[in-house]
Amino acid sequence: ACCAPAAFRSRPGPPRRRGRLANASAAGSDAESFRRIVRHPRTAEGSDGTLLYFGYGANIAKSALRQRGVSPSASAVARAPGYELVFAHRGGYATIDPDPSSTGEGCWGVVHRISRTELAVIRKWETGYETKELEVEVARDSLRDVGETSDASELKRLSEETPSRVRALAFVSKPSARLRTAVVPFDAYAKKIARGAKEVGLPEKTVAALEALADSAVSRAKRGPEHFDVPSFPERLAWKVKETLGERVRDEHDE
Repeated sequence: ACCAPAAFRSRPGPPRRRGRLANASAAGSDAESFRRIVRHPRTAEGSDGTLLYFGYGANIAKSALRQRGVSPSASAVARAPGYELVFAHRGGYATIDPDPSSTGEGCWGVVHRISRTELAVIRKWETGYETKELEVEVARDSLRDVGETSDASELKRLSEETPSRVRALAFVSKPSARLRTAVVPFDAYAKKIARGAKEVGLPEKTVAALEALADSAVSRAKRGPEHFDVPSFPERLAWKVKETLGERVRDEHDE
């Protein structure tokens, strides 16, 4: 039986204080990274062969991507409003879900500007995932982490003159790899996410929650059957029909 929260959700609290970034380019606190992200076209994929990718799990840190052959040309801390991080992918891995709560602050992560070729590289790792385009909000408060660096005034000007919301691609679980219920992640994976969150300077309470989750995680060898309990095809089909009908009702309501 699991003894830690099955899902991680950022909850409202006192005003956020962001941790100091390990290095500016890793979390987009320099003016050039900020400029490249927020001036990207209003679609996730640009005409110049680049695209914006939102990493929320083990791919938060630029250093983790570089170890696997992907070198973002820009990165910025961001959050996906209306989504929450849950460990509901086959094996106990992370995915993001629409957050039914009106009080959640969204899922924190990092927007990376990469090439289409690099996205194909990432896709090879992400077994059982598919891409989904989301609207994410680039963190404007990264200026407080810049201090007295030479580009602080330029970053402030850019943050005031440009929109902070951009479109980005994220990997979410396919129905065939989605667990029936969220689980506690295994320790090595949870610790990697927590380290990445701290490295890029996600909000302190987010880092603290991830570190607490890592401390209570199970070992990879001791994952239980619940970590592999995915629905059958008939069940997935029934869910898809229900989801489609729900979207149709919402569309009719909005008209």
